[in-house]
Amino acid sequence: MSWQVSSAPTTLEFAQDYARDAYKLLELNPEVRAAIAGGEAVTIKGPVGDEAGLAAAVLTTANKSYLLRKAENSNTLLLVPPPALRSAADGGAAGPRRAVVGSATYHLQLK
Repeated sequence: MSWQVSSAPTTLEFAQDYARDAYKLLELNPEVRAAIAGGEAVTIKGPVGDEAGLAAAVLTTANKSYLLRKAENSNTLLLVPPPALRSAADGGAAGPRRAVVGSATYHLQLK
């Protein structure tokens, strides 16, 4: 993937379907990433009725289990999808426009 740097500023706009806290970010270590990329079954198990699923949630692969921990972010993260192929309609001289589709105030860590 190649990124093009524009001298014009990028304009961020909230998408019409902006969803606050609809996305959950998961920090992956190389082993879990390789398991997912290799098509291995990866499951998250937790107690029934736990609204956030984080009281004692565990992520399991075929060979290992990890405790999931909630890590608060000091700032809200705005989630913006990667840019599609650029076209003249992306903003021209005024700079590209990007849509913020969601936000996250925490991420999940594997322990």
